[in-house]
Amino acid sequence: MVDGKRILQIIALICTAIWMSMIAHKGYNDISIIIRENPDDWGPAIGRYLFDNWAGGKEGGRL
Repeated sequence: MVDGKRILQIIALICTAIWMSMIAHKGYNDISIIIRENPDDWGPAIGRYLFDNWAGGKEGGRL
C-alpha cells in the first residue's frame, strides 16, 4: 500500500518536473529570439543577454 509520504513525494516530483520544463521552455524561447535577431554574431549576443541579467542591468530581462 502507498502511504501518505510516498504520495507527497510523487506529487513533489511531478511539480518539480513541470517547473523545470517551464524553465527550459523559457530559455529555449529566449535563445531562439536572440539567434533570430542576431544571426551573424549570436554567441556574443547570448553572452550580453546572460551577463546583463545576472548583473541586474535590465528589469525583467531584455526579451
